[in-house]
Amino acid sequence: MCYILYHDMLNQIKLSLLVFPALLLAQGQPQFEVASVKPFVPGPPTAGGRDGGGGGCTPFKMDRGRVDICARLATVIGYAYRLPLYRIVGPNWLNDRRSGAFAIAAKLPEGSPVNQVPEMLQSLLADRFQLVVHRASREEFVTALVIAKGGLKLKEAATVDDDPGAIDNPGIGPVQKTESADHTYRWQAPSITLDGLADLCSVAGFIPAIVNMTGVQGRYRVDLTVSLKRAFVAAAAASEIHDNPGAGDSARADMQDALVSAFNAGLEKLGLQLERRKGIVETLVVDHVEKTPAGN
Repeated sequence: MCYILYHDMLNQIKLSLLVFPALLLAQGQPQFEVASVKPFVPGPPTAGGRDGGGGGCTPFKMDRGRVDICARLATVIGYAYRLPLYRIVGPNWLNDRRSGAFAIAAKLPEGSPVNQVPEMLQSLLADRFQLVVHRASREEFVTALVIAKGGLKLKEAATVDDDPGAIDNPGIGPVQKTESADHTYRWQAPSITLDGLADLCSVAGFIPAIVNMTGVQGRYRVDLTVSLKRAFVAAAAASEIHDNPGAGDSARADMQDALVSAFNAGLEKLGLQLERRKGIVETLVVDHVEKTPAGN
């Protein structure tokens, strides 16, 4: 929903063969030099009921030679395969928001590029959680990110130092977000893919979520400003309707229309726009995964 906007950044495709852990490792998949995987244990609650001395759970942080992740297993799988959560299909417990998080601390081999971190996570998940997956496709209604009339107006990303800092999605890269009291939001991303931009926009509460259908590859510099005042008003109206399903559906549709309109006003400056259409959406099907990781 729009009123819980942006709390989960997250926050990343054709039928293929099963990926068995032993085969995956044998084929030279990139791996961390060393990694620790432990259940995240929050500190005792403070007087205000929040997490105490144990520190917070930072979803994804990377600096030179090191990556730290604290997230639910489904989220880690999303990082590893560059897919948002709604495109991961697995056992019910995997997508249960009440499931606990894991703290992962890993060291990259010297000289390894940051863009190999997702593949290293795939190796780690196969080794510690015995993860087995395959990719599949399905047709459904989507919110499509497409090139607007007049063509793309983005500049290619400059060479970025191999030190992205704290990020929430390896496909998005570093993002500076600012917001004002009138619900105007601005995202500045020096190196983002259009898949990453679709994921970045999706956290606003788009139903269905946004899928990049531009066909454009590469990384770009993006400066996106969006006013969500009207969308917040529509979200508040939708949340207050309990006894009339028809009115509730209409209010939620108004909220989605407001979101599309608001984002299109910002995206048009980048030569992009959102459209409702049917499309092929790639999913990742989890065939097997353990709830508890193997020893470190």
